[in-house]
Amino acid sequence: MLKNYLKIALRNLLKNKSYSIINITGLAIGLTVSLLIGLYVVEELSYDRFHENGDRLYRVVESYTSNGQETWYASTFSALPAALQAEFPSIEHTTHVYPTNGLIIGPGNQKFQEENIIYADSGFFQMFSFTLANGSPEAVLTKPLTMVITESIADKFFGNENPIGKTLSFKGTRGTFDFEITGVAENPPSNSHIQFEYVLSYESLKTTRSWEYNVWYHPPMYTYIELTSNESKEDLKAGFGSFYEKYIPWEAEYRNLDLQPISEIHLFSNYQNELSTTSDITYVYLFSAIGLFILIIACINFMNLATARSMKRSREVGMRKT
Repeated sequence: MLKNYLKIALRNLLKNKSYSIINITGLAIGLTVSLLIGLYVVEELSYDRFHENGDRLYRVVESYTSNGQETWYASTFSALPAALQAEFPSIEHTTHVYPTNGLIIGPGNQKFQEENIIYADSGFFQMFSFTLANGSPEAVLTKPLTMVITESIADKFFGNENPIGKTLSFKGTRGTFDFEITGVAENPPSNSHIQFEYVLSYESLKTTRSWEYNVWYHPPMYTYIELTSNESKEDLKAGFGSFYEKYIPWEAEYRNLDLQPISEIHLFSNYQNELSTTSDITYVYLFSAIGLFILIIACINFMNLATARSMKRSREVGMRKT
């Protein structure tokens, strides 16, 4: 019977070409559009959820009040992570993320102007689940003038050779410095708000930009922390009030700190100086509704056409019943 059903279906499609094209094309377009929207929604909702300790990872954000107007910033001062680590035992790891750019010079005088360069602390690969193909998460960024590169960069400069122990030169605004490669990381996933191709050790700032190392003014950097347990979050926030009184009393009344879960940065962040382009959960709701609406319309259209066509197949139905 299955063979017969397929034969009859094929005959009907060929006999009624216009009807078949309209009906099948309409349903196919509806399903395709709904599927593409669904993939977009899934991608947006998956941002920064691949980290193993994601429930204990937070970005520290800061507000500044001027003329009675409070403005929240995603960036903070470079001295903040070390001070937080010293003051709060509930913080297991801290790291800066300081984006920069510059000229990278490799073997054979290969030169590339690169944008995806960040400075980060030794805790960076311990906190975040960015996989290291070569190197230890605890050791790769502990020394000054060391760096981790991604697999794509390793292939670009060294091909099939092992890049560990070799050097790349970084030419910034204040000179050229040789960095030893201590690790190779897999390319960061697209659903991460932290993107990089080069990770320079934060201790390198003592050499490359000493005036920016652990200061309470310039430059704005991004501070991430990992708590020992998620239950300590409220205790930590309760201590923020006296924290600034101790470290920057001259501005304590104007500044405040808060914690933002890393999984909320992409869709629920509306701060100044974001590290990367963010989205809005409203768009996820809107596109989800549009995708569902298109799918329902496509199904209704298919059923209406099939129902209208069924009247012309009454003889076939009678023959089958007989």
